Amino acid sequence: MKMNTFHRLSNLLNPQPSVAGLQITDSALRFAFANGGNLSFVSLKLPDGIIKQGKIENKNELKSALIKLHSQIASRAKKKIYVVLNIPENNVYIQVFNLPLASIENLEEAIKLNLQMLSPIDFKSAYYDWQQVGENATGGGQLEILGAFASAKVVDEFIECLASANFTA
Repeated sequence: MKMNTFHRLSNLLNPQPSVAGLQITDSALRFAFANGGNLSFVSLKLPDGIIKQGKIENKNELKSALIKLHSQIASRAKKKIYVVLNIPENNVYIQVFNLPLASIENLEEAIKLNLQMLSPIDFKSAYYDWQQVGENATGGGQLEILGAFASAKVVDEFIECLASANFTA
């Protein structure tokens, strides 16, 4: 009995955050939820033609599928479910590039300039981010930077569909 009380008190003082992920592919929706030590998974097959080659072809059908998935997860239709969204990989472009260590004083500016040059899509209509993934000491030293790009229009369409089904990315 005392151990159970201690465990509850511990959870109140140091709660474990719940984490949810939603993967959207051309053929399925896959939801994973971790709450404390409990894991749960729900998936829903998508009919052909809703998403083709990573792009939404039928928003209304995707919204309906997301609402159906939401009803399998939550007891209330209006409950917001926060997820880390994984969209089809055809929509995400990644590129590793190197910068000399000398550019560390103006790192943000140097990275943004490189990202603009590397972007396979119009930079003004893209979401992008970067992460340092390594450091190389040869040739005076270089930073390895991973850049990622996605079309804002494509991402915004997914976000719109999620919001209509009470998912928040």
